[in-house]
Amino acid sequence: MSSGPSILCGAGVVVGAADHAAIAARHFGDARDAREALVGFGDEWLSRKGRRADHAALVRLLIGEAAHFPDAARAWSDNGSELVLKDLAAHLRTLADRGLLEIGPGAEETAAGHYVALVRSPANGLTFFGALPLPDQERLAVVRSGVDAFLRIHGPGRG
Repeated sequence: MSSGPSILCGAGVVVGAADHAAIAARHFGDARDAREALVGFGDEWLSRKGRRADHAALVRLLIGEAAHFPDAARAWSDNGSELVLKDLAAHLRTLADRGLLEIGPGAEETAAGHYVALVRSPANGLTFFGALPLPDQERLAVVRSGVDAFLRIHGPGRG
């Protein structure tokens, strides 16, 4: 019986991770300005285009049922949120290698965690993980605030 939720979550994870990768590639690929790239990425990632309703519904369902279906929660994490974090970390490493961010060797996953905590987490709280809309101006304010805090930690000359 536990394979059902894992299969369902697996399908949602693949779509969510692919969406994230496409958004990241658009904003980080040729970035010359870290703030502009990080704000653009965060704004699209948190927009209706980047926060698909079906994906958000699966996340909320999984949060509520993780204790009953721990294998599904692990599969989701291993094949979704962890992949997204690793992809974001790779893009942050590229920005650091260009001199746009200050991230120590091997610390890109920690930096990605900081970005998610400062940008995505406040939006999750305001929208109950995508259940409620976040007006465009409010979303952009959340993203800018999170990015500015992130740059106070990882901006050039901080390390």
